[in-house]
Amino acid sequence: MEITLTANIPDDTAAHLQDGSATPLPRRLLELAVIKAYESGLITEREAMNILGFEDEEQLSEFFKRYDVRDHMSATNPRRQRALGAIGRRQEAILSKVESGFWPEEPDVPEAPITSSVKEFLL
Repeated sequence: MEITLTANIPDDTAAHLQDGSATPLPRRLLELAVIKAYESGLITEREAMNILGFEDEEQLSEFFKRYDVRDHMSATNPRRQRALGAIGRRQEAILSKVESGFWPEEPDVPEAPITSSVKEFLL
């Protein structure tokens, strides 16, 4: 699907959005929308590349650096938060086993008590 958007933007706002960039305003608005969508976790790197017409990840990386785009794994990224939630649940399950003093049973590995130094490492 391709979308064409027409917008009336006051000259002073357009100048502010342009922010001294030589990039044409329609392209600048597209770039700003991609940055916001990416940082919000709404689109992936691959989708950002497709929207911006980049052929490789190097171009996207340079673009993100130029605009100081936060890494997709930044603390505010919803995808990262969901991943951390899943990791947190797994870590909590492992920690309960550690606190009980034993690792989960493995078929070929005998159970062994967990020392306090291992607990400290895991925490």
